[in-house]
Amino acid sequence: ENGDDTSTNVGTGRIVEIGAFDQLMKDGKGFSELIKKSGTQDDSSSAETSDVGVVVKGANDQKPVIVRKNSIQELKEILEKKALGAKKLMEKEEKRSGSIRASENRIRISIELSDMKDDKVIWSNRFDSENKDIFDIQDEIVTKIVTCIVGEIEISSLKRANRKPTDNMTSYEYTLKGRALNQQYEKNANAEAIKMLDAAIAADKTNPLPHSWKACTIGQSLALGFREDNEEARSDLMASLSKANELNDNDWNALRIIAEAHLTLQDFEGAMVYANKAYNSNPNHPFVLWIYGRILLRYGNLESGIKILEQLYEREPIPMSDINADRMNRELFLAYYLDKDYKKCEETFNKINECTFREWLINIDIKIKQNKDYAQDNWFVSGIEKFNNLDKEKEISLFHLNNKFISNELKNLSQKVFA
Repeated sequence: ENGDDTSTNVGTGRIVEIGAFDQLMKDGKGFSELIKKSGTQDDSSSAETSDVGVVVKGANDQKPVIVRKNSIQELKEILEKKALGAKKLMEKEEKRSGSIRASENRIRISIELSDMKDDKVIWSNRFDSENKDIFDIQDEIVTKIVTCIVGEIEISSLKRANRKPTDNMTSYEYTLKGRALNQQYEKNANAEAIKMLDAAIAADKTNPLPHSWKACTIGQSLALGFREDNEEARSDLMASLSKANELNDNDWNALRIIAEAHLTLQDFEGAMVYANKAYNSNPNHPFVLWIYGRILLRYGNLESGIKILEQLYEREPIPMSDINADRMNRELFLAYYLDKDYKKCEETFNKINECTFREWLINIDIKIKQNKDYAQDNWFVSGIEKFNNLDKEKEISLFHLNNKFISNELKNLSQKVFA
């Protein structure tokens, strides 16, 4: 032990000092074994870290590496440092704790998040992984933890914000309330969301997120007919987009929201630019993958778009704000349709609890292409009644297909179905 962040040979192993965990991962190239340092190394069935530490054998290094317990703590610090967004949210009102356990070919990380004000646990989870390349393990677990923790913190903070008088809220809390109202997709809620986001901007003029969420909310009001689509509305939208980008042109969350706003405006080129930027800034976050995968589909890069959406579905089939997997399945259904994979379309359609006009109409088109009868099917009969009074042409434009041929085909089909 020489205390200078380097390793010292001790018998057949090495003592790894604090600060050397990244070097340990580089040396080992991966974990082939992670077991308890307990005098002997052949009978550990649930190797929780002790006061001494753990022994690690790298795949390309036959000598065992003795990792001190404070170095194990460093893995927790790595997780926190990588979760920058979550870390900022947790600085004042939340605390984290956790442990790492290992046994043979598996590693388990347990994480707990508590509210410091009342010492209540607001979230806890454990993550199991097979013993494989440490960088893969790190990326996989960090992504899962960040997604879960940020969501739980936002829910907790939103509840706290709802108990506060509006003149005593922070920019972050105003933004959370504005976003929650935005996701109600209702006219009055949309108008109230704009008020909350304006308050967030007034509370902190350097915060890019309320500007990007305001752009998203204005775009929603135009798309759903809550506001007249005129030059003034589009000018407000573009001003919010411009300000969000000006304040931070590398904020992944702002970038992906800007991409969503450009998609709402049918500006596919702009959406692709910002989705790419968001993906380059944070290629593992589900919110980024959601917009990036959808934009890839609309640019004809079906293979990559489908791969991203399938991976996202496998990782998080039910997004935090949803009650089922419909949102993911609807987008996968569209992806398989564009790829002409009608077998997967059928499988995915059957998983959707409540289809929208888009899935309903596309499924009719698929049945016609397959020469299959559908006139007596329950989904078709109920859809005729449910969608009869819709402005069909406007709804089809909201599919955001970026393919005039397919859009015109669906418009003609809709006219025939409701003739």
